[in-house]
Amino acid sequence: YGGPAWMLANLWLSFEHDFDQPDDVGRLIVGGVGEFGSSLSARASLAWDAEENAIDEGIASLMYRVGDRGWLRAPYLSAMYRYLRVPPRLAGVTNPAVNQLDLGAGLRISNRFLLRYGLVYSLDDGERLAQSGTLIYASRCRCFNIGFDVIEDRTRDVFVRIRYSITGLGDRDGDPFAEGVGLLTDEGF
Repeated sequence: YGGPAWMLANLWLSFEHDFDQPDDVGRLIVGGVGEFGSSLSARASLAWDAEENAIDEGIASLMYRVGDRGWLRAPYLSAMYRYLRVPPRLAGVTNPAVNQLDLGAGLRISNRFLLRYGLVYSLDDGERLAQSGTLIYASRCRCFNIGFDVIEDRTRDVFVRIRYSITGLGDRDGDPFAEGVGLLTDEGF
């Protein structure tokens, strides 16, 4: 934390190890979130594979909050770039890396409902991988959220996923749609 009053930042550092894989050295993950005024925020994370001495995954995203417009509350636009290194054992079968662009938009219809749309696009293949629409209801007690996603994936299969999240113990001051901090967030934001 620090810097001008219009900027707020949160940085984190973590280490990940898979205990089911005795030869796994682990991954070092560094990331951060920055708020630049009331309209713009950025998020980035980088995972380094200690065994391969290579970047395993990188994510950078921006969110622009438009501001309330009549009955539309907290509309936003987001963009996220994702790099993922394919494990060497699979690199012969597919591309050595995955490069994706995620675009999103959302708005609160009221204090209780959130509507969201997302699109995942492959920069390597030049095709849409998936798109989804989400509707979430926040309980009056701010204890839980419930909702559903309608998702169309690259094979054009459509399916529905039910969402249920415990969000707190009745915290009246918090955001009823908050979904985590740092690495625990949903879809980057």
